[in-house]
Amino acid sequence: NLFELILLNIEDNSATKLNAPPSLSGLPSTYWSSNSKEVAYYEVRKDGTLLYIDNVYDQDWPRVITNVVTIDSVLAWSPNGEELLVYSGVEGSDLLRINKNGEIISRYPQNEGCKIKEILWATSGVAYLVRHPKEAEFKQLAHLNLVDGSIKTIITEEANIENLLALPKINSILYHSSHRGISNAKIFNYSSNNRITINKLDK
Repeated sequence: NLFELILLNIEDNSATKLNAPPSLSGLPSTYWSSNSKEVAYYEVRKDGTLLYIDNVYDQDWPRVITNVVTIDSVLAWSPNGEELLVYSGVEGSDLLRINKNGEIISRYPQNEGCKIKEILWATSGVAYLVRHPKEAEFKQLAHLNLVDGSIKTIITEEANIENLLALPKINSILYHSSHRGISNAKIFNYSSNNRITINKLDK
C-alpha cells in the first residue's frame, strides 16, 4: 500500500497534500516539529529505510536526511525544532543527535540488549527515554544528560511506562503506567521528583 501525507488545518478545515515521495510505502510514524513548520517521517524500501524531513511551506522539500533508521526507529525533535534525536531501533545502537541536514552532532552509546521505545526531548540539555532492558520485565524511564551523555534510570514500576508527554510549564512529564489492561495516568515533576496518579483507566 502507498501512503500520502495530508496537512489538515483545523481552523478552516482545509487539507493540503504534502510533497511526499511517490514511493512512500510504509509510514510507521510521523513526527511534527516543535516549530510547526516541518514533519519527519520514514520511507520503508526494499533496500533500507530513509528518514525524510518535509517543510510544509516549501515545495522544494522533502529531503532525505539520513538512512540510519529502521522500521522500529524512534526520534524526537529538539524544543527549538532545529535538531533531532534518532534511535535506529537496533539493540545496542547509539542514540544520535543530528541537525536537519543529517549531520551527526553527538553520539550517546546505549547498553547492549537495551532498546529505546520512546524519546522526549524536554529541555535544551535533557531528554527522557523509555527503555526496555533485556533483563527487565517492564519498560523504564531514564534521564539523559545531553551535555555529558550520562544516562540514569529514574522510574521503574511494576508496569510499562509509555506515552510520554511534556508539560514544560510545570516542569513535568505526563505518562501512562500500564499492566494487564489497567492504565494509570501519572505526572512526574522532574524538579521535585514527585509523582502523582491522575486516574485509573481500564483499557
